[in-house]
Amino acid sequence: MMLRYLLAGVIALWGFESRAQETIESARNKVGQTVTVSGIVTNGGELGLIRYFQDETAGLSAYGNLGSSLQRGDSITISGTLKNYNNLLEIDPISSVNVHSAGHNLPEPKLLTADQIGESYESQLVRLNNVQFVSPSGTFNGDANYTLTDGNQTFVIRINRNAGSIVGQQIPTGVFDLTAICSQFSYNTNDVTTGYQLLPRNMDDFILTGSVNILSPVTVQDISKNSVTLSWTTDSETTSEVVYGVTPHASEWRDITTGTSTLLNEEYLQEVTISGLQPGTIIYALPYSYHASDTAFAPQAAYATESNSTGDIKVYFNSDVDTTYAIYQPAQNIGSALDDTLVAYLDRATESIDFAIYSFSNIASASIPDALNRAKNRGLRVRMIA
Repeated sequence: MMLRYLLAGVIALWGFESRAQETIESARNKVGQTVTVSGIVTNGGELGLIRYFQDETAGLSAYGNLGSSLQRGDSITISGTLKNYNNLLEIDPISSVNVHSAGHNLPEPKLLTADQIGESYESQLVRLNNVQFVSPSGTFNGDANYTLTDGNQTFVIRINRNAGSIVGQQIPTGVFDLTAICSQFSYNTNDVTTGYQLLPRNMDDFILTGSVNILSPVTVQDISKNSVTLSWTTDSETTSEVVYGVTPHASEWRDITTGTSTLLNEEYLQEVTISGLQPGTIIYALPYSYHASDTAFAPQAAYATESNSTGDIKVYFNSDVDTTYAIYQPAQNIGSALDDTLVAYLDRATESIDFAIYSFSNIASASIPDALNRAKNRGLRVRMIA
């Protein structure tokens, strides 16, 4: 009799342990049920309240305050209700979390190409090599999506507002390797084809592979009527140049100018001055830095020299004006002279006119419409908003 009770106890204990050690791959098929799984946590608070974890079979996420203290490398057993949240499988609510130990090595990221991103890798660490942003410019914003490509297909990453080490940092402009957590957000019912997004956790997930990397956005350091000076920083001493032209088609550009490289606070400041230009000239330019056989390119962009225009803006009213609110040049009340003043400006225009009025029928005389027609007949570009 005692042996029978002992065997029953062993069987019951084995049954409990087997349920506790259910694989994540198996648990992912139990939406709406209570599941208990174990794994290694792959993110901390940099993605907000959600935690991703995985075992050797698959990955899952968990959402709730009970998991808020979990950190990367924690070995856990977690229980709760599995739900489908906008097609991401997650445990919510969490009923219990047991941290067995901390500081474990994270699972090796699965090496993918962009076309392999999908349900099979949801909630797992993945890595894509030799990728780049489609339109790299400026710095990262929180709660924002960005499009990348591996040369064959595009994909999306999302920067969480809690990822403080990423938000505000320069968007990489060259080719790099990326490590991230594969997640999904889609409003389509039972969607296993769209909405996948990769979640970098910090700047270490952007693995710069080149010997030359551009660290900051290209900025206009100085402009004059005949020149534009561009500047950016790199992580190594380089030769920096700008190739440019007056059309947006890079294949038509023939002009190249070389700049200087100066060590500044453990980074190298690159400055290139494009000179010999005319006032008010728009150029299209591609800045780049190179050393030996490696080159880092900044985004192509348009720049302009200072124009001959004074930039003054005159404000006229045909009624009383309270000039105490003026920050710059005070407005003027010119009364009945308003029509003649506007006509004089319209007749002096040589390139284009942008004219906005609340109601064209409110114009007392035909002088302003006549002036606009004269400008049109002179070949000016006239745009009117009423």
